[in-house]
Amino acid sequence: ASAALPVFAADTAPTDTIYINSVSDLLAFADKCGFDQWSKGKTVILQEDLSLEDTEWAPVASFSGAFKGNGHTISDVSLMGAYSPAGFFGILEEGGSIQDLTIKGVVNPAGTQKTAGGLVGTNYGTIINCTFSGAVHGEEEAGGLVGRNETSGTIDHSTSRAMVSGAYSTGGIAGYNLGVITGCTNVGSINTEYPEASLDTDGFTAKMVDQINNKIAAADDDATNSVTNVATDTGGIAGRSSGMILTSVNTGTIGYEHVGYNVGGIVGRTDGLVSGCVNQG
Repeated sequence: ASAALPVFAADTAPTDTIYINSVSDLLAFADKCGFDQWSKGKTVILQEDLSLEDTEWAPVASFSGAFKGNGHTISDVSLMGAYSPAGFFGILEEGGSIQDLTIKGVVNPAGTQKTAGGLVGTNYGTIINCTFSGAVHGEEEAGGLVGRNETSGTIDHSTSRAMVSGAYSTGGIAGYNLGVITGCTNVGSINTEYPEASLDTDGFTAKMVDQINNKIAAADDDATNSVTNVATDTGGIAGRSSGMILTSVNTGTIGYEHVGYNVGGIVGRTDGLVSGCVNQG
């Protein structure tokens, strides 16, 4: 059997499989993804739960390989820089996939604040069985998992446990959906005054909880002090959708009372398809 091993290894081209066992492995991987073609054809396997405490996270700029989270969690993610699109991954390219990954943290980019998601800023690829917990804020196209889900994008059986706030196109799973969202669940609160109740702080460091609570306080101030900051297109699954939303469930609280335009349990505004969805929020 041992004689067969080198042949097997050659067949699988080991350089195309990257194992992440530490924060330094993760940072090296993220750095290489600055070249948009580097990850093409590569499989990235996360083998440990990791904490990014005291690390200022910059998005994985462009990913087009297969990222396998193996059910692991990357926690204490703090994204505050002026990135657009902003997310743990900035852009998931067409043909790229992210599977079985949980991210916990805060995505609150400075600057234009357009297209922000907990997991992915702009998605052209496939997201399967992923979860984001924490808080996301973006002025336009803000989503718990994905800021903007493009026509080729699929978000499948994934969950958001995030407090999401924004002015235009704000949703639990995606801010603006042009692709397919199927079998997803949102339990986070979207553009509400009472987000603490639904914020899942389990597994966060005290510092991260403080950061999230400060974000909540700032959002509350914005909402109460500014009549012009009335949110438009707010939904439990998607804020705005021209694509498909299938068999998805919202249990989160959506919207301020008596404030905002186009607020819906599943979707705020749609000219797409909504089928088999349930809102309990």
